[in-house]
Amino acid sequence: MMIILCTGIVSSQLRSTFTYEEKPVLEWSDFTGEIPANARHMASANTGLGYEVVNANIDNITKPEIQVNAIFYASLSWKKELPSYSEPLLQHEQLHFLITELHARKLRKAYSYYRPVKNVKQEVDYIYRKFENDRLKMQAAYDRETGHGNDKNKQRDWEIFVNSELFKL
Repeated sequence: MMIILCTGIVSSQLRSTFTYEEKPVLEWSDFTGEIPANARHMASANTGLGYEVVNANIDNITKPEIQVNAIFYASLSWKKELPSYSEPLLQHEQLHFLITELHARKLRKAYSYYRPVKNVKQEVDYIYRKFENDRLKMQAAYDRETGHGNDKNKQRDWEIFVNSELFKL
């Protein structure tokens, strides 16, 4: 997934996504998407990795500079309108965003070692796909092991794990 920068977009469209750097802490008001008819859970945070390749001229040598972001898709994230909302559920969804940020940091680190060989677009995308696959696997394991946040002990274990991994990067 690549970030596409456009100008002239109305402000409501601009706020349909934001990066972790722009807004690291989620609020229920960020979940503006339509609830799917077949929704089995109380809420869903839709996040993803985005990158952009920019050519940078350093010492008269053109090198690719790769910018990576963890993105929250507000218009694809939703919550049910039930009184059972709680801080623990929001914290569960927040950790989905943190898992994406963890992988963004890992991807940034990998790109810091990257040196173009032949085809920058293919090489950068190959590296991205590896980290995106790892991110998706971790997101699924997180939901599976915590029962979508219902197992409080496993939820706490995941919070400790993800925060310690973030601290290392």
